[in-house]
Formats: sequence, C-alpha cells, structure tokens
Amino acid sequence: MGRRADLYAYNLTCTHLQCQVKYNETSQMLECPCHGSLFDPINDAKVIKGPAVKALPKIVLEEDENGDIYAVDLIGF
Repeated sequence: MGRRADLYAYNLTCTHLQCQVKYNETSQMLECPCHGSLFDPINDAKVIKGPAVKALPKIVLEEDENGDIYAVDLIGF
C-alpha cells in the first residue's frame, strides 16, 4: 500500500529540553509538562507556545498489504 497522507505520528520528545510531551484531549494539543510548550498535532506539530522554538519531528508511516503499519523515516529531527 505504501505511504498514507492521512496517517502520521510525531516524536513525543519536546524539542526544548527533551521532556516527554502528552496529548491533552481538552485542548487537543501536545503539551510539555516540564516547561509548558504546546504543539499543534493537526498543523505538523508546530510550536503554539514556547519555550520550544522547533516543531516536533514527524514520523513517516507506511502500511503494507496486510494492514500493518511501520515507521520508515523521521522528518525534522
């Protein structure tokens, strides 16, 4: 099947000081609990609020003919 534009993931390590970000269902943002950075998962995980200044790296996914999904590349790391 190959790459699917509707299927993506992000590295969840904050680009500020490498804390683990978490998805907040209420705000629909990826939030860093250490220093408060916010990332927009709908808009290429761009920074909405710092101190981070760089978006989260995007994980490129591919789906095989059996429907299994694999990470094949990392963009923006």
